[in-house]
Amino acid sequence: MKNLLLGAIAGLVLIASGTARAADVSAAPVLKAPPAAPAIANWSGLYVGGHAGGAFSREVMTFTDDTGLAEDFRFSPRSFIGGGQIGIQQQWDHIVFGVEGTWSGLDLRQTDTSALVSGRAVSFKIDELATGAGRLGYAWDQTLVYAKAGYAAARVGVHSTDTSFDGVPGSVVFGDRSSWRSGFILGAGLEYKALANFILGVEFDFYNLQFDGAGSFTSGRSFALSATNGDIYSVTARASYLFNFDLPVLGPNR
Repeated sequence: MKNLLLGAIAGLVLIASGTARAADVSAAPVLKAPPAAPAIANWSGLYVGGHAGGAFSREVMTFTDDTGLAEDFRFSPRSFIGGGQIGIQQQWDHIVFGVEGTWSGLDLRQTDTSALVSGRAVSFKIDELATGAGRLGYAWDQTLVYAKAGYAAARVGVHSTDTSFDGVPGSVVFGDRSSWRSGFILGAGLEYKALANFILGVEFDFYNLQFDGAGSFTSGRSFALSATNGDIYSVTARASYLFNFDLPVLGPNR
């Protein structure tokens, strides 16, 4: 009887011990793999698109007529700006770099009257801008932030109207100078992949150029522009379509 009782007790102890171990196992935390980082969108390829927005500018110049009389003029016109862009870029992990060309039409135009010569008015105009720039950006998820810098050119026109030429009232003489002038562009922007290959963005650009040179009056005489400087600022909304591919020299984008 004693042996039977001891055996029953030992069996109960073994059962209790096994139940406790089973409870410990069932209560052990379940380890899960950390969530995968969001995939970086593929920004490599060729893109084409358009842009539109607003531009304002500040220009200064010294206008010297054929008699040697020099006068300073300042202009600050504003205008709508719109055009197109085309570029090619390559992605390496989060870094995106490439080159881009743009053309924009605008109408920066203003006329000022002379304070020294009665009947003289001088007009300034920029109606085209073209650029070729490098871009460097950082991408995460569907977003790209970038900076750009490069060459810029603008078609600049300066026009003079004299309604009292050589002091003769009623005589009208025009002077004109229109040409493409070189400068540089600095810019920055933010783009978002709204769809797999459709990109929306916004960009701020600063252009600078000088337009020194000579022009001629219809009378056959000439005038000169010196100490010139033109600063143009623009903010544009952009839309582009990206044709994805990797540049073979650089390999994949990851």
